Amino acid sequence: MTVALVCAASQGLGKAAARALAADGAAVAICSRRGDAIEAAARELRQETGADVAPFVADLSRAPDPARVVQQTVDRFGGLDILVTNTGGPRSAPFEARIIQQIPMGRLGDPADLAHVIAFLASAGGDYVTGTTIPVDGGYLRGVL
Repeated sequence: MTVALVCAASQGLGKAAARALAADGAAVAICSRRGDAIEAAARELRQETGADVAPFVADLSRAPDPARVVQQTVDRFGGLDILVTNTGGPRSAPFEARIIQQIPMGRLGDPADLAHVIAFLASAGGDYVTGTTIPVDGGYLRGVL
């Protein structure tokens, strides 16, 4: 069994990453500062994917919490294979309006856009991908090639 821990997973990018990993068959531990939100996310992910999802309350800005949530994951599932170190934060509406016009795809990314890349990199298919940066930005950063 593959075990993943996804941080800040009550909504947005973290929740999308947890959903993609669970859909690929991983058992998933998720954490958030808000107990009610992480419990609701866990219920939703279980219903959608049928995966074993364990919610934990953790504030990753507090020194004991990151180590504690890792240990809780290991205690619950017997190990840890995938760690998604996500932290939450609000979007800036003025920033969005300015940046969209510069993105060749013509839109901001959806959390699922990044989640699919995370799931690929964590899968056997991505095991030879190492030491690189993969921009998931709709073409905003134009490559050298």
